[in-house]
Amino acid sequence: MKRGGFTLLEVLVAVVILATVGTAALKLVILSQNTLAAVSEREKLLDGAREIEIGVLTGVLDERGTSGDLRWETEEKETELFGEDFGRLDLEGLDFDGTGRSGDVSETVLVKWRELVVRDAKDNRMTVYLESEEDARKDRLEAQSASSGESSENGEND
Repeated sequence: MKRGGFTLLEVLVAVVILATVGTAALKLVILSQNTLAAVSEREKLLDGAREIEIGVLTGVLDERGTSGDLRWETEEKETELFGEDFGRLDLEGLDFDGTGRSGDVSETVLVKWRELVVRDAKDNRMTVYLESEEDARKDRLEAQSASSGESSENGEND
């Protein structure tokens, strides 16, 4: 009489399938844990960079320093860009006999900014672009003059 059951070959095939699926599932779990750790580190660096940016902009923090496992430094940068007339031909003053201006002269604009580079203990880095110190000073002066103008107008209305 024949008994019902699985042959050795069927059991081996089932074990191989289970091992393959288990290995793939384990690999996915490890990959997701690594991704989660990397995202957590990046989020921590981003939060720290935001706090440092606010501190530098308000003058509470120095232009470079360390806090915990974060260190930062700012650097003034500038570059020349073509002005608003870039790509236009200026035909005024152009003499077609070869004298005068060339007609394609364009002014350049000097763009300034500050780079705030924040690094963590693992040397991951994040760069934040800030307005230049000169522009920030101009903005503060404009805000002060605007607020003093409003207060003098309010005083006249009383």
